[in-house]
Amino acid sequence: MVTTPATTPDAPTALSSTPSNTALSIAFTPPTNTGGSAITNYEYSTNNGSSYVAFSPAVTTSPVSITGLTNGQSYSVKLKAVNGMGAGTASSTVTGTPVTTPNAPTSLSGTSGNSSAIISFIPPIINGGATVTNYQYSVDGGSSFTAFSPATTASPVTITGLTNGTPYTIQLKAVNSAGAGPASASVSVTPTAFIALAGSLAFNTGNYLKASPGMAVGSGAYTIECWFYNNSSWGTVSPNFNALLGCMVNSETNGLNLEFVDDRTILTDRNGGGLRVTYGFGSAISLNAWHHFALVRNSSFIETAFIDGVKATSAGGIVGASGGQQTNSQDYSGKSDTIGRTYEGTWRGYITNFRVVAGTAIYDPTVSSFTTPIEPLTAVTNTKYLMLASDVTTDSAGIQTISQNGTVTQSSSIKPF
Repeated sequence: MVTTPATTPDAPTALSSTPSNTALSIAFTPPTNTGGSAITNYEYSTNNGSSYVAFSPAVTTSPVSITGLTNGQSYSVKLKAVNGMGAGTASSTVTGTPVTTPNAPTSLSGTSGNSSAIISFIPPIINGGATVTNYQYSVDGGSSFTAFSPATTASPVTITGLTNGTPYTIQLKAVNSAGAGPASASVSVTPTAFIALAGSLAFNTGNYLKASPGMAVGSGAYTIECWFYNNSSWGTVSPNFNALLGCMVNSETNGLNLEFVDDRTILTDRNGGGLRVTYGFGSAISLNAWHHFALVRNSSFIETAFIDGVKATSAGGIVGASGGQQTNSQDYSGKSDTIGRTYEGTWRGYITNFRVVAGTAIYDPTVSSFTTPIEPLTAVTNTKYLMLASDVTTDSAGIQTISQNGTVTQSSSIKPF
């Protein structure tokens, strides 16, 4: 009788990888030729064959689970079958990346809309090892969740189809290839019926409004936004800049001044405190047309400006500015107390739907664009001023006492929507 000596097994074939939290499950077809000796274990490599580790305890069937991996890191996996003669030939490589679901979004804040809720948030820092591809929302305190369609990946998100006057307890979940993560803390929003914008305020050269006690946006997040209409010209030299909000010379030290210094550049200045910050746009801002403006800083001090929902293309004034944004950690502790004027100029034209919010980034300064609001703004938490232009001296947030300096007039017919 002739006895065939045993040898090591052939390689496993048809490897496929399924990711999970810090692990990969590798399915395979065992070798048909076992080398004349039963397979007793498998070895695996996660570095494309540079080194191998035997499974402990031993495994002899498909699939096998490789644990202790790092989420988000790609691994090149090979397998070897082992029998009494040792480890056989290595398989072909299969790649896999362990993932888990993302952490929860944080810092939710809600703004009521007409049959809708606008939810701002900070995306999860830990995404589970895979890009966040969508968010889910709950309007019933977490009992059920619905994915946004089409998918959305940036703050803020808008939830529609709600009932005006009904309070909703809203939560969000981030979604990646592993599924939906844990729910965020909740925020309450009550949608309100759309009320037509009352009009706008007309500012002419030298005329402006005085606010008392004024608006200090401080050292954290903030949002300053409005609709504006320049019906004259873009000044390029002080004192002919086009000013939206600010302070007068020798008034509020460290108050924020906000103005256009030409037809495509926004400038902010800390009154009496130095450091002028600019944001530039790739094309000129047209005259005799309504535009939406927003200056936004988040809790990480990332700041940018938007015109008509489109982010600035350049930023200057602070080292490290890039891509239309920069890290601005200045403390604007002084109170901006002039509307339509700074010490370097006055507004020429119309302004409406003007809101100053301290402590909250209503929009995400890291995104390239957002959908501009086309209904009257509301007084969210920490609103310092809300001008809806029903008349000249009303602050709809009830914080500021507004007085005239010159003749600012109200127009009920000239408005963006």
